[in-house]
Amino acid sequence: MQVCYPTTPAQYFHVLRRQLKRSFRKPLVLMTPKSLLRNKVCVSTLEALTRGRFEEVLDDKAADPARVRRLLLCSGKVYYDLLEKRDEEQNKEIAILRLEQFYPFPAQLLERTLIRYRKAKRAKHQINLRLQESETQLAEIERQQMAIEKAVAARDEVALATLSKQPKTKKQRPTVSRKKPEAEKIPGTRRYLSSDGFEILVGRAARDNDHLTFKLAKPNDLWLHAADYGGSHVVVRNSTRKEIPHRTIIEAAQLAAHFSQARKDPKVDVHYTQRKFLSKPKGSAPGLVRLMRSRNITVEPKEGIERI
Repeated sequence: MQVCYPTTPAQYFHVLRRQLKRSFRKPLVLMTPKSLLRNKVCVSTLEALTRGRFEEVLDDKAADPARVRRLLLCSGKVYYDLLEKRDEEQNKEIAILRLEQFYPFPAQLLERTLIRYRKAKRAKHQINLRLQESETQLAEIERQQMAIEKAVAARDEVALATLSKQPKTKKQRPTVSRKKPEAEKIPGTRRYLSSDGFEILVGRAARDNDHLTFKLAKPNDLWLHAADYGGSHVVVRNSTRKEIPHRTIIEAAQLAAHFSQARKDPKVDVHYTQRKFLSKPKGSAPGLVRLMRSRNITVEPKEGIERI
């Protein structure tokens, strides 16, 4: 089942379009209050209708993350009441996020949206610390300048010699070189290196996918595949039990979307799980797997990392 509450004409159009274009059928429950039909603010551009897609979470594009101190999460027509009140008070410290899909709950998409504001808050804190440090350094420079002028006026050579000593230079941090994995040749796969240094393997044909998933991949490796479309199996190698960084998951998901039948779509849903939660149905065709549990992520199809 799917439960959605679209708040714009474009969102309403795209959720119906998504329902019809999917290769499977699930019940879709929509909440559409009549008040939005008469609301002059509830409009969409032609570009949003022709080039957009259904967004489970709508971010506040008018808000500046660096200035936001309070986040409001709402849905439906309440958004327009909150928006009217915020504009009336001209409050720039509030961001209003809209939850457009209740079930399945878009937890990861909501988390990525919230990270945008957390990063801005941390950046603002770091900027304030650096400003304080700069002001302290500036005050010290002004103090030394006054001391030099005073020593010059008094012709105090000892004081001038003391002040003219070169300040200690800051130690430079040693640069850490990221080693690339050796150019091991694995037949039937494409090999990539993520931004975090993880090796990513992409299968070529259906039998290569089977070999990659059930022969090469280890239990803790991450497995990805485009949802509802044929395509390559993608494996992120993880020799430890440590959690794979979210950036690497996004890059691997983009490869899974790129090497699938949905590569021309603007956004593609991708399933991902650990290899140990996969099984091969008896007598099934090459490339077919059974998922015991998985998570979803929506990405833009792209081959955006280095191939090795």
